[in-house]
Amino acid sequence: MSKHIKAALVFVCFLSTLALKAQKIPEIISPDYHWKSEYSTLLPAHAFDSTQTNTSDLWVIGGAWTKPHFKLAQKDLVTTPLWQTTNFNTVQGFETSLITDYKINSQWILRGKINYGFKEGVVRPQMSFWYRASTSHSLYFNFGQEIKQFNNSPAIVPRANTYASLLYENNVAKFYQSDFLKGSHFFKKNTKNGQIQIKNTLGLERNSPLKNRSDFVLFDNSKKNYTSNHPLFPKNKEQTSFLTYSQFTHDIYFQYAKRSKENKSTTQKYSSSHSSLLGLKTRLPFSVQDLQNRGENSQNNGRSTLAIAQHRQQLQIPNLGQFRSFVMLGTFLKTKEIPFVDFKHFNGNETLVVRGPYLEVFHLLPYYMLSTDSSFANLHLEHNFQGQLIQYIPILSEFNWELMVSYKRLDVSSKSPYQELGVGLGKIRLGKKSSLRIDYVQSYYDKTYSKGFVFGFFY
Repeated sequence: MSKHIKAALVFVCFLSTLALKAQKIPEIISPDYHWKSEYSTLLPAHAFDSTQTNTSDLWVIGGAWTKPHFKLAQKDLVTTPLWQTTNFNTVQGFETSLITDYKINSQWILRGKINYGFKEGVVRPQMSFWYRASTSHSLYFNFGQEIKQFNNSPAIVPRANTYASLLYENNVAKFYQSDFLKGSHFFKKNTKNGQIQIKNTLGLERNSPLKNRSDFVLFDNSKKNYTSNHPLFPKNKEQTSFLTYSQFTHDIYFQYAKRSKENKSTTQKYSSSHSSLLGLKTRLPFSVQDLQNRGENSQNNGRSTLAIAQHRQQLQIPNLGQFRSFVMLGTFLKTKEIPFVDFKHFNGNETLVVRGPYLEVFHLLPYYMLSTDSSFANLHLEHNFQGQLIQYIPILSEFNWELMVSYKRLDVSSKSPYQELGVGLGKIRLGKKSSLRIDYVQSYYDKTYSKGFVFGFFY
């Protein structure tokens, strides 16, 4: 089958999804934009989650970036449409997942998932269980095999990587395979002014490197080729980023979130929300030989613990607008070198579209340029004037747009600081419920300047 015929078939399939009208256009373009922070203390979403209200301080208290796309029906069995889970990457070629959620009763929910990559011909099954013991305690178990991104935030949603790969021959996502068994306990308790959340996860995993298997592209560019699946050496298509290894894992996170505190003594109310999180990610590599040697590690990988502290804050200031900040500090405690999979990877962006919460994403940072296994700190500041300044600018004042300014900084041990300064316009209406944000950003790193425009869509 020629490339032109393949391209025509892909286009027809895309048009057919529009004709079905089962989802809104943005949901078809990027079906999985339910973003949670890497160190989230929330239960993973399932098809029977109640629709989550996007309150003004949802980001601060650790809520998801936006609600899932599932159209909730009064059914006990929900299968995700295949057009939502079908994508392309250079490791699997075209791939799709059959995902079915089954509500056993009010406490138990079961999910089965089967992923298949057409180019490599590999089936990867998964099973997940949710158990709600009480309003405060929940359990989550999942096991199976999956293909994962090195940066598991994720910095790149699968549909975005699909478009970048097929249209521009830019395979930004890099993958590895993980065979895993994990169990998590989630605890939450409401206090007078906020909520305490604790997540405790034990796991066993075996991680393996992957290589590219597909070079399919819709529009071939003779001056550009796909890069390798190695995040650090894009031109080396033979070398893998790490050797296969197994390890025990333990993650524990504690978060306290304080909801809006309002002062209504003035005509315009002042409010503040904040949350703080502490966490430990421990990795203990092993092999069968290690177990026979009573735990003496014969592999090159060292034991490691990543200690994390982060703080979010949001202030609503009368006559001045909204100020938000995000601070994260972290350090590795390790015995020797660790695999690149377990490095700290930061939320960068190498496309024109920003995905996820703006206060946790660098707009121009290459995805793996500053990945580290040492100490780091990042700072994100943003002020939204909410019409307080733009109302004095002719013409622009007629549109009810919002003016934002931002500053971002990333410090990694023994490297120069990375910084971004941006100014943007938001709340540019595209419809009744959708809007556009445009930012002009300039970055500085190691005596090098970069600049560009980035876009964000809100629905």
